[in-house]
Amino acid sequence: MRVSMPNQHSPSAAKPTLLYITPTDFNTARQKGVLRLILERDADGFFGKVFTIHPLARQSQVNDLNGVHRVIDLGPDILPPFLRRHRFFRRLLAPFHLWDVAGKLVDLVRKENISLIRASDPFLSGLLAGWISRRTGVPYCVSLHADYDLGFILDPKLGGLTVFGSRAPSKWLERYVFSRAPLVMPIRQHLSDVARRNGARAESIRIIPHGIDLERFKRPPAADIRRALNLPGDRKIISFVGRLSKDNYIDDILEMARKLGERRRDFLLVVAGGGYEEDRVKRTVREDAVLSDCVRMTGFLPREDAIDLRRAADVCVCLMGGLSLIESCAAAKPVISYDVEWHGELVRPGETGFLAREHDINALVDAANFLLDHPDDAARMGQTAGDLAAERHDIRNTTEILRRCYRELLVKGGTRPK
Repeated sequence: MRVSMPNQHSPSAAKPTLLYITPTDFNTARQKGVLRLILERDADGFFGKVFTIHPLARQSQVNDLNGVHRVIDLGPDILPPFLRRHRFFRRLLAPFHLWDVAGKLVDLVRKENISLIRASDPFLSGLLAGWISRRTGVPYCVSLHADYDLGFILDPKLGGLTVFGSRAPSKWLERYVFSRAPLVMPIRQHLSDVARRNGARAESIRIIPHGIDLERFKRPPAADIRRALNLPGDRKIISFVGRLSKDNYIDDILEMARKLGERRRDFLLVVAGGGYEEDRVKRTVREDAVLSDCVRMTGFLPREDAIDLRRAADVCVCLMGGLSLIESCAAAKPVISYDVEWHGELVRPGETGFLAREHDINALVDAANFLLDHPDDAARMGQTAGDLAAERHDIRNTTEILRRCYRELLVKGGTRPK
């Protein structure tokens, strides 16, 4: 089956059109509750049409979210349906699939008069973006959302792109993509150093901070989240909202709760999220007498409920985070985090929360103890955290930064097609 890509335009067709390439699929994005992030890709009306492309999807499908946003999953159509279920065959024919995808995207760029291409990673998405740009003359950029080297160290299985278990091919590809991209757009200052270390030219780097809509954090909660989650009213809440994965230090969070639970019984660590470690974490909590008393697992929560949980908490713990760290601070609660990556930009010891050395469980426990025992100090830190998140990550400001980058690319134009 070939994906149908009809030529449909919204009334705002005079605006630029964006092709956004990212390595996930529509069903995964929907399950994670992040479709709202797709809807933000038009940069508050800067683009009249946005095509989000998932080039490595399990199956082909097209989903129109509204008159502006179309999501296209490109599956391995060159394989018969009964072979698509087998990873071996998908990997065997991956080069042919990518060649097929590249051809489809070139056709799409020309048919839909695409103005700009953005890749969300410096690997296959970035490679495709650069190749399509050279074929069509449409300018492109590559954004950087994570330190893949650190991710691989924390979780060799899923934390960084590998080829048959080796990082060497992906490192070569990363340097190749970064060194040639007209603009490289890290989402935070820390990642600009990562980009330079991996081949990006200093003059090509533009930082585009993550932005969030702060209005939801200002409105009264829609419901009593304690009652909705059946949490006792006489216990203080430490919240963790995020994927249950090794790169989020979920085991360190459980060990913190265990040691804290040995000292006091007036708190609950409420763990909200799913992930590939979920079953193991549930088993660990269930089989440990201390953890079974002081940990509650909610599973995945819709974003509205996750925001309400953070706002109801006395302390937010986010040992490794991007958007989750921003939202923890935006909830106006003190945050406990590891002193890694960019966290020091938002978590200022004694001002907005506490930073601890990586794997220093005792420091985590001491920080939690202090914040639970000193509610006035915790409230002050939380308010400062909320103010800092608003100053740095209000989506109205970050969208304008992103628009400036897009304008720069559109003015410069792309390479001449061969």
